[in-house]
Amino acid sequence: MSTMSEDRSTVEVEAYANSEVDDIAVLQGDGLEIVDDIRSTGHKAVHVLTLLLFIGVLTLPWSASLFGATSESIERRQPVAFPVLNRETVRDAATFDQLNRWFRDVTPLRNQSTGWYHNIWLQLDVSSDTGVVEGPGENFFLAEDFSNACHDLYESDELIDRFGEFNSAAETGGKEWLFLVAPDKAAILDSQLEGRAEFAAGCSREDRAEFQTVLAATGSSIDFVNPLIEAQQAEPGRWYYEHDSHWTFDAGTLISEMIVDNFEPGLFNTDYIEELDRALPINGDVFGRLGILRALDVPDNVQASNRPDIETTFEQTATGGTSTVRSYTNAGTGELIEGETLIVHDSMMNFAENQLSTYFEEIRFIHWDDLTRASFIERVAEADRVVMMRVERSVHTTIADQLINGQLGRNFARALATPRTQDPAPQPAGLARLADAYRVGASAIRTFTLDTGGFATSVDDLLVDPGVDGWAGPYIEDERFGDGSHPTLGDWEVVHQPGADPAGITGCSDINGGDCAPWLVLTGVSPNAGPQLDALLDGGDGIDIGRFRVDPSTGDTYFYSRP
Repeated sequence: MSTMSEDRSTVEVEAYANSEVDDIAVLQGDGLEIVDDIRSTGHKAVHVLTLLLFIGVLTLPWSASLFGATSESIERRQPVAFPVLNRETVRDAATFDQLNRWFRDVTPLRNQSTGWYHNIWLQLDVSSDTGVVEGPGENFFLAEDFSNACHDLYESDELIDRFGEFNSAAETGGKEWLFLVAPDKAAILDSQLEGRAEFAAGCSREDRAEFQTVLAATGSSIDFVNPLIEAQQAEPGRWYYEHDSHWTFDAGTLISEMIVDNFEPGLFNTDYIEELDRALPINGDVFGRLGILRALDVPDNVQASNRPDIETTFEQTATGGTSTVRSYTNAGTGELIEGETLIVHDSMMNFAENQLSTYFEEIRFIHWDDLTRASFIERVAEADRVVMMRVERSVHTTIADQLINGQLGRNFARALATPRTQDPAPQPAGLARLADAYRVGASAIRTFTLDTGGFATSVDDLLVDPGVDGWAGPYIEDERFGDGSHPTLGDWEVVHQPGADPAGITGCSDINGGDCAPWLVLTGVSPNAGPQLDALLDGGDGIDIGRFRVDPSTGDTYFYSRP
């Protein structure tokens, strides 16, 4: 695992969200016009110009090919079919989306032509991409900001019960925990939307009141929507970027104050906020979806809390995933929130990290996508408090799939209940017991194969009948596996890898002649335990060879299931 230290002013701030459109059907319901009528005959000159530009988009790439321009790596791309064009399809935004993808696939200069193409349609007051909603003026929104806010993924009582379980576990373990909802731009600016976007906005407003009531009932959540709505009414346009889905650094400062004051009321001091010398050019991710790289006219300066009585040490650790784990240690005469704090975040937190970081004795930022790679469950057991923040468009999926129904929620509750004074790293007696658990799991995998003639694909296959012939389980009845996880260290997994080299995960197939087998994997094991486990399981031949391996970038441990 590699680490490096640097001055906090050089910390990279991620400014792009990597979300995909999950469900845009709500944007195509009754009363929603995909293509608006042209609003005024006074725009005729603009329409003639856009028609000429459109013809240029069609012809320029082929003309450029006469001078040697070529498309980029067409031979490695799956060809995109040309759309069917008729009276019905020409008014369908999906047709133009496919036409745009066809341009990008087969034409020289396709990256440039994509931006031209979408700019032409914006001149006609319509977005040609169903994943983008156009509001008044220059405000653009991601479609899922609306569609994902309406959900039926879980019942309100399920959320209240699970958060209540977390509250009880945190009290047992002497910890604090807090769940935060970062409202999408649509939740704050929905009153500005008009025309075709109004249909989608109704979905968001209808569902939000109930969600706020449920969050308030948990006793461990903060929803930032009301403070941001009030701020927007007082100073319109300051809190979200026009061409980007993220809130601004000003909004990040606002929510940072609420987080800090939740733990130590009155501690946050806005007088310490300053703009760093480093300006951040924002290429809007919403426009990026249209292929338009339009930077803000004035790049936004990164804001940070510069407390004169606090010295900060910064370190970031590569996980091999979405983001580094960024750690701040603070000391000095100023008041600090004591202990170790974990922040689980998405890209919205990148605009608040530098304002928050100087108020905690120790604070670490871990991305939602990297919880396994960052040994999150082990860190929770060591922490004094845990803060989870999720952007609204993803919050319901996260709550349902990860916290209520997923393994993460069960592991998280157990880790919260682990007192900070209890070292989660296995001690000598615990190491022997953990090594035995690897043997039990590997034996179960082998028995599964003997009974079914196939390979288990997950630990769940060993616990619950996956519907395959010959299954005679459950093959594991051991509390060290629980319902697919270790009580404190993390998730058990089964991965298919070549028997000779587990560094590259492959499926067991005719391609490798069956020279592979399931390896039993446990996440969250302390790196210091690797050599000792290797001595117990593999004769101490080294953690990078043999039946027992450790991935140095993630800390994941692999045990070969075959004898």
